Amino acid sequence: MKKMLICTALLATACLPAYAEGWTGSAELGFSNTTGNTKDRTLNTRLDMDHARGLWRHNIFGDIYHATTENVRTAERYALGYKPSYFLNDRDYLFGTARYDSDKFADIDSRWSQVLGLGRQLINNDQTYLEVEAGVGARQSNYITNPDNLKRDEALFYTGARFNHRLSQNARFLQNLRYEHGSTNAYTESITGLQLKVTDAVSAKLTHTVRYNNKITGVKGKKTDQITGVNLIYSF
Repeated sequence: MKKMLICTALLATACLPAYAEGWTGSAELGFSNTTGNTKDRTLNTRLDMDHARGLWRHNIFGDIYHATTENVRTAERYALGYKPSYFLNDRDYLFGTARYDSDKFADIDSRWSQVLGLGRQLINNDQTYLEVEAGVGARQSNYITNPDNLKRDEALFYTGARFNHRLSQNARFLQNLRYEHGSTNAYTESITGLQLKVTDAVSAKLTHTVRYNNKITGVKGKKTDQITGVNLIYSF
């Protein structure tokens, strides 16, 4: 049921630009299917939408990642979130984030987090964009096994950064960082990407994602997950 809700929400938000003015963003899709001596299949989708009006900016984001090997599921992750921001001046803003995550292979059945904080755009021009954020909030987690008896409800400290630099007319380097520190588990996510423009609306993106939980060992027996993928992006 939760999977259907997440997928429905992602599909619904992807259709918003057709019915609501002022929305911009991108939808990504990466899929691979290998047959023969080895049977592998991966699906990687991502949605990122923004709406700016006056001093407010609204962001809706989400992603789904599935992987199977020899018809055995090896990865299953869902995420969906909403982030409103209120600008105090040209560079500083207050923000809030409500986020849902589920990562079966990192022992996380479901996780809800809420953050309030302050952000600043350090650089914002046609070639380079850099913003940093920090905030506090709460996190509620439901673990699949939880052998370490981690707290299900805990206070949360968050910090993050987004970097975007134009390398050429058709190429951009991207780097997103997110760090969440709770009383029993710290989570780090790094997404490094190279985006190549194909047409005005379509791009190809190569990404390498690293996710690390310092107290959670997933079914693979590791605390770190790494994903490298190639996605097609449609921008609107």
